[in-house]
Amino acid sequence: MTRIIGGEAQLTREDFCDLSKSTGLLLPSEFVDFYLENNGGYPDVDPGGVNPLLLNCFLLIRYGDVTIGAAYQALVRSNPALDGCIPFAYDDSGNIFLLSAKADETGVIYLWFPDEGELETIFGSFTEFLRALLNGQEDT
Repeated sequence: MTRIIGGEAQLTREDFCDLSKSTGLLLPSEFVDFYLENNGGYPDVDPGGVNPLLLNCFLLIRYGDVTIGAAYQALVRSNPALDGCIPFAYDDSGNIFLLSAKADETGVIYLWFPDEGELETIFGSFTEFLRALLNGQEDT
């Protein structure tokens, strides 16, 4: 079993209102619930366990150098087609996990490969993503 450690100061619901205002996006409740407990951080894998997603670190909502809001603005500036997709974590190769906040696909998780300019759907929801990460399973 994997747990998330190393996050920053705890968030409030007001922090999410600020993020929604700055991005113009509504965040799925399971994403908000996760970040209320873990403002950033990284997976702490049990001995003998696996990190099937090779997730390196979650970005911060607040209280850090690189926040989700700033990362979102930079992502959309350089890749306008990714408007509505919120960067929230990255993997060991520098690829970016994105949460869709688009009306027709809210909660879908993508992996963005910036070097190749490719976007791959990896999970249908943030809940499925967390289940795979925390339980060490690639398939949900």
